[in-house]
Amino acid sequence: MPYISPERRTNIEQNLIEAFEYIDTKGDLCFAIYWLMKAFAEYPADKDVVGPAMTFDSASNAVSACECAKLEFYRRILGPYEDKKIEENGDITWLKKWQYKRSV
Repeated sequence: MPYISPERRTNIEQNLIEAFEYIDTKGDLCFAIYWLMKAFAEYPADKDVVGPAMTFDSASNAVSACECAKLEFYRRILGPYEDKKIEENGDITWLKKWQYKRSV
């Protein structure tokens, strides 16, 4: 995930904090992500036009950014959470306990 400059991050975060106040459900979050992706795809920053100017590249870039954000969320947030729970509750051990051979 690209780590943007502190100035850009501050500007973006200020607006996201306000929007976040209205996101209460999984559906709300899905809508917000979809809306940002659609806007990013239809109104690419590198096009100097008024109105929608979606290209395959701009739509693909929206999908790519979403996928990278998902992977970064898993790497930084969910992965460590799962590691903590493994430490607390133990790992899955059924293969170790019950070694068996599959019949083919």
